[in-house]
Amino acid sequence: MATNSRIPVYLFSGFLGSGKTTLIQHLLGQYPDIRFYLIENEIGEVSIDGMALKQQVKELVEVSGGCICCTLDHTFRETMGRLSEQICSENTDVTQVGLIIETTGMADPAQIRAALSSDDFLQQQFELKALVTCLNTAQAKSLFQEEQPVRQLAARQLSAADIIVLTRADFGDEAALEYAKALCQYWNPWAVILHAYGGPLSQPLFAVNLNPRPVSFSLRKPELLAEASALAQVEIFYPEYAFDLMALVHRMTVLCKVQGDFLYRIKGWMQVAGDPRKYSLQSAGKEFWIQAGEPWGDTAPDSCLVFIGMGLQRAPLERVLYGCRAR
Repeated sequence: MATNSRIPVYLFSGFLGSGKTTLIQHLLGQYPDIRFYLIENEIGEVSIDGMALKQQVKELVEVSGGCICCTLDHTFRETMGRLSEQICSENTDVTQVGLIIETTGMADPAQIRAALSSDDFLQQQFELKALVTCLNTAQAKSLFQEEQPVRQLAARQLSAADIIVLTRADFGDEAALEYAKALCQYWNPWAVILHAYGGPLSQPLFAVNLNPRPVSFSLRKPELLAEASALAQVEIFYPEYAFDLMALVHRMTVLCKVQGDFLYRIKGWMQVAGDPRKYSLQSAGKEFWIQAGEPWGDTAPDSCLVFIGMGLQRAPLERVLYGCRAR
């Protein structure tokens, strides 16, 4: 993975619900001999994705409450410095180390790339091997029909990439896949395009030969990026009741179909009445899915659901959840 003494870094970007965490989970399992370190960035105060990845990495650092690209001058540099010291103190061969940075779906990855290449300390300690942007093929068309700031941010994420991974390539129809490919070619003709089928990639990501690319990319109206980040509103719920599974599936499916243009992402976990397992829940745009996990065991069952979108109203969401409770 590394050709010199610098620590290799893989930066993962992509809009909310693009499949970054699923892809990273697959990569961590694919390279069991690599000691992975992970910086996980979340918009809200609860790191749902971090919890899913924690058991697979040597060290997990969570940066919650906002986009990491907004704190590059302090938090990011401090975090990178601490990880560098930890890795060096462990006397680990850097060829057997990998640092993964997963940004929030509303982050501008070009800012993090610039920091890694322009800061003297970061440049001496770390080598950015690739900036990987995920694009959900089923979400691509609606994403680029969004409000202008959101479209600009999504375009920025695509254009900054060395590698673009088209996720859920086996779920959408052929027209959706071709549309996503066309978007990638338009915004970033030099990126390597891979397909992800649930998690596995069309070819090993760490072995990809990158194409030469322009040094930088700039939008006509970069100030819209800050506006796009401001559009993301987060509502977090901790229901103290168990859910009726069928009612939850029905109501959440309807909610995503009706509000999917404004409700970018739902994720979390929940307790289901009469079931000893912990359930996880996710949505991306108008797609919604739920999955049974391991039994709660000695852990007390609870629920946490995070909604991310534009113009969300807490009271109606609370009523939807309450209507799904087991009676």
